Amino acid sequence: MMGDTLREGTHLDIESELNLIKHTQMELKANCATDKAQRKTMKELGLKRARRFGWPNTYVFTKAMGEMLLGHLRGDLPVVIIRPSIITSILKEPLPGWMEGVRTIDSVFLGYAKQALKFFLVDPNTIMDVIPGDMVVNSMMVAMLAHSGEQAQTIYHVTSSMSNPASYMTLRESAHRYFVDNPPRGENGEPIRLNKMRFFSTVARLRMYMVIKYKLPLEVRPIFRFEIGVKFDFADENETNVFVL
Repeated sequence: MMGDTLREGTHLDIESELNLIKHTQMELKANCATDKAQRKTMKELGLKRARRFGWPNTYVFTKAMGEMLLGHLRGDLPVVIIRPSIITSILKEPLPGWMEGVRTIDSVFLGYAKQALKFFLVDPNTIMDVIPGDMVVNSMMVAMLAHSGEQAQTIYHVTSSMSNPASYMTLRESAHRYFVDNPPRGENGEPIRLNKMRFFSTVARLRMYMVIKYKLPLEVRPIFRFEIGVKFDFADENETNVFVL
């Protein structure tokens, strides 16, 4: 419904939100704010407004406003809203595994393939709701046909966790198996050696790993500093150079 929010006792007026945006932008320009300062201020404003009404970020906040406007302005037109979960690469059509660009979860898989992303903060048993892109498109076409003669608004959640749940552990094993069979190559053309991604279910465990893996070696290394005296015989003159390793 128009104006409904996720936080009890609040009401969302989209027109007021748009006016707030315009007013803030005018103030920033009047104060000769830099482009960087303007972007920072607008991001902070958007996040503040989203959380005020119960949404965690501007992504879901603006999607909610879009759905409100569709319902408010549609008149007698039939409207079908599709809410997919995390969209992944194609399952079958037009080409299995195909994806355009790097978005959402795709960046995680590519980061792992390059071994740039070696660990992740998540409970490995958590269900990660993903859905192939072609299944989303097929659902959209079927839904449009099914409701084309109705003067109503219908909402579908296109997800996988109810019928075919996949945990983060399952996705990790699948990605590892795929890249072992199809090894990515580095800039030198050699296959990249793959290690399985580490999962940390709590922030405390991640911090402990960071301390042991990275912080301690940096702090211990100065203890083992030592000096090596090297003599060079150059032009009948002895020079002693001391290198600190």
